[in-house]
Amino acid sequence: MEGRSKFRFVSYARDMTLDTDKFKELDRLVMEAKAKGEVDAVIVASPQVLGDTYEELVANLNKLAEAELAVVIVPPSDRAKTVASKN
Repeated sequence: MEGRSKFRFVSYARDMTLDTDKFKELDRLVMEAKAKGEVDAVIVASPQVLGDTYEELVANLNKLAEAELAVVIVPPSDRAKTVASKN
């Protein structure tokens, strides 16, 4: 695999109880990724963190696409493992 570049990623989560500024951290992450060019993909535990409505989900996917960031969603079968390992 010589010469192959590494895939650089960052994880994103949000407080699902917030009603205002709920995507402030995602907006910051996208701005930093665009400015620094140090991230290739964003990993999310579930699609719901990207939006509570269809419109929010599409808007946030567009933000990520404009920043040329891939989105990786943890498979449902692995989500329980992730939560269990944190407890």
